[in-house]
Amino acid sequence: MSQADFAEAMGTSVQWVSRVELGENLTLLTLERVSKVLEVPMISLFVEPTKAVRAVKRGRPRKTKS
Repeated sequence: MSQADFAEAMGTSVQWVSRVELGENLTLLTLERVSKVLEVPMISLFVEPTKAVRAVKRGRPRKTKS
């Protein structure tokens, strides 16, 4: 989800979303709104992602062992 998409879903500006991403303006009310838009429990915003979540890497795919 882009910042613009998230800002629209939150009913706010892209600048506000950027500040939240930087850790500014983080109130419980803000975190509650974020969790509702993302459709995740609020507690999940405080938990480090598991190893099952992988970052998308660019470039050639890895060679698989045959």
